[in-house]
Amino acid sequence: MTSGQELSPVDGALLIASRGCRVARFPLGSKISATKGWKAQATNDPNRIRTLFGGARCNVAVLTDGKLIVDVDIYKGHAEWPLLKELPPTFTIRSARGGLHYYFNRPEGVHVSGSASNLAPGVDIRADGSHVMGPGSTFEGQPYTVIDHAPIAMAPVWLIDLLQASRQSKADKGPVGELDTTAAIESARSYLLTAREAIEGCGGNETTYKVSCSVKDRGVSKETCVDLMLEHYNPRCRPEWNVDELQSIVNNAYEYGQAVPGRDNPAAGFCVIEMPKQEIAASLSYWVRDEQIDAEIDWLVDEAIQRGGIGFLGGKSGSGKTFHLVHMALSGAKGRSYFGRKIGERFGTYIVAAEGSYSITHRVKAAAVHAFGIETRDALNLPIAFTKGAVDVMSAAGLASFIADLKQVDANMRRDFGVPLGLVAFDTFGQAFTLRDEDASTEVTRATKIMHAVSQSIGTTCVATHHFGHGAERLRGSSALRANADFVIELRKNGEVFLEKCRDAAEVRLGWGDLPIVQVGAKADGRPITSCHIRERSGPKGKSDDPAAGFALVQSGHDFEEAFVNSGADGADLPAVEAAFIGGRLGKLDSRKKAFKRALTKALATAFVLERGRLYKQAPDRTDMSRF
Repeated sequence: MTSGQELSPVDGALLIASRGCRVARFPLGSKISATKGWKAQATNDPNRIRTLFGGARCNVAVLTDGKLIVDVDIYKGHAEWPLLKELPPTFTIRSARGGLHYYFNRPEGVHVSGSASNLAPGVDIRADGSHVMGPGSTFEGQPYTVIDHAPIAMAPVWLIDLLQASRQSKADKGPVGELDTTAAIESARSYLLTAREAIEGCGGNETTYKVSCSVKDRGVSKETCVDLMLEHYNPRCRPEWNVDELQSIVNNAYEYGQAVPGRDNPAAGFCVIEMPKQEIAASLSYWVRDEQIDAEIDWLVDEAIQRGGIGFLGGKSGSGKTFHLVHMALSGAKGRSYFGRKIGERFGTYIVAAEGSYSITHRVKAAAVHAFGIETRDALNLPIAFTKGAVDVMSAAGLASFIADLKQVDANMRRDFGVPLGLVAFDTFGQAFTLRDEDASTEVTRATKIMHAVSQSIGTTCVATHHFGHGAERLRGSSALRANADFVIELRKNGEVFLEKCRDAAEVRLGWGDLPIVQVGAKADGRPITSCHIRERSGPKGKSDDPAAGFALVQSGHDFEEAFVNSGADGADLPAVEAAFIGGRLGKLDSRKKAFKRALTKALATAFVLERGRLYKQAPDRTDMSRF
C-alpha cells in the first residue's frame, strides 16, 4: 500500500482498526453522523467492519478515545509551528483540505483534554470524546489519505507536558471584579441565547466547553454558570446534556480555562453589552385605500397551491401519496406544469421522510427518467433533499434546529441549482409530528401551527401527506386539519386528483394520475429493482386510454406535440420539429438532443408517422403505454 493512495471505506476502516482505533460509518461526504448513539456502535472488529462498510459509499469516523491526535490545519496557512518538526515519525493522515492528522498513543494513566489552537494557531488536539475522519472518507469531494504508514508512536513527554501546562489551573489567580453581578448574569444570559449549540458527533463536548469558558469569562460563578446553561443553552443542544455531564464540562472550564473568571466582566469595565431596545411599531393598522386592488396571489402552483401556505395531500393507503409528492417536487425542480397548472418559478423541495425514506431515491429516479425525460445519469442531480426518518419539530429546540437546517438547505439549493427552497413536505403528518390522537383538535392545531412557523421562517410552502379515514373519502381525524389548511388536494378513486380546498381559488378537479411500474436498477443477482411514478392523464383509467393522449401528457410528449404544432401542424419538417423541441426545453444541449430522439421514438410508436423527412399525425395503432 503506497502513501497518498485513495482507499475504499472498508479498506480505510480496516486499516484504522488494525491500529487500535474504533470506527463508525458516517454518510458519504459528511463529518456528522446520521444517527444518535453512534459512538456506542463504533467497532474495531474486522468482521463487523466488513459488514458495515463492505460495498458502502460512506465516510469513516475514527473515535479518538485513548489516542492523542495533533490536527494541524496547514490549509489555513498555519504551517509555522516550530515544534512540528520535533514530532516523532507516526501514523499520519492528510485531510481532505490538506491538513495533517498525527496519531499518537497516550501513556497509561495520563489524561489530556482536547483543545483548539491552544498550542499554536491552527494546531488542535483531539482526545477522548472527539472524532476525526479516517482514510476512505471524502469531504467537499476530496479524499482523506494515508501519507505515513508508520506505527502509531507514543506521544513524546515534551508534548504531554506542554499540553498539561496549557491547561494548568488558574486557581491561584483570583477573579476580576465581583462575580454574579446583575450585569454579568445578563451578559452571560444574552450570550447563551445565541451561542453555538452542541451537536453529537460534531465536537459537541468541545463546543460546550468553549461556551462554558465564555460564560465564566463574563464574570459568573461556577454554580451560576451551570444554572444559566441548563436554562438557556442546554435545550438547544442535540441531544441535551444530562445535569452531571454538563456539570463536569463546566468544572473543566473553570479548572483549565485559559482566562480567569470575570476577564470580560461588565462590572469591571470590560465587554459592556448594551441590550437592544425593542422598537414598537407606530401602528398595527393598514388602510384598504393604501393597498393595491389588483395585487395578485403569490402562487407556487397556479390557482392551486399558495406560496407560503400550508396544506395536505390526502388519500387512502396505496393511493400513491408519496409518489404524488415526488411528482410535485419534480414539477417544481424542472418548472413544468403540475396537472395542467403552471409553475411560476422553479423551486426545490425538502421531504421529511418520516416513513419509507429508504425508497425516496428510487421514486425520484423513476419520476425523473420516465415522467420528465431526464437522462438517467442526471436523474438524481436535482434540488430535492430529504431526511432519513422523522425529525424533532414538536420541541422548541428541535424546531429551531430544523429551521436552521432548512435555511442551510435553501442556501445550498440557491448556490448549486439556482433555485430557492420552495416546498417542505412532511410524509406523513401523523409520523412527522408524532401525534397521539389525530381526533384531538388541540394536537392537530399545534402541529399545523408548527407548519406555519416553518413556512414563515423560511418563506416556503408546507404540505403534509395524510390518510383518509374509513368510509368517506376525506382526511382522517379532527376537522381542524381542513380548517387550518390553505389548500387540500385529495387522491380519489380511479386516480382522480381533486383540489378539495383552496382559500384563494375554486375547488376543481386537477386531473387523473396512475402509477405505472418501471425498472430503476438491478439487484446483485440481476433481478430488477422497480418503483412507480405518476403518469398524468386526461381521464380516469379505462375510459381515456388513447395512447396518443397518454403520450402527450408525458412531459416529453407534451413538448413534442407543441413543437410539432409550432412547426407546421399537418406536415412538419423533422429538423424544424427538433429545433422547436430543443429550444423549448432546459438543460444541456446534448441532453435535449437525446430527449428529442427518445420522444421521436415514442411519437412514432403512438400517433405519428415519418415520410420523406416530414412528420404527420395519424390514428395510433398501439395501446401499450407502459414504457412511456
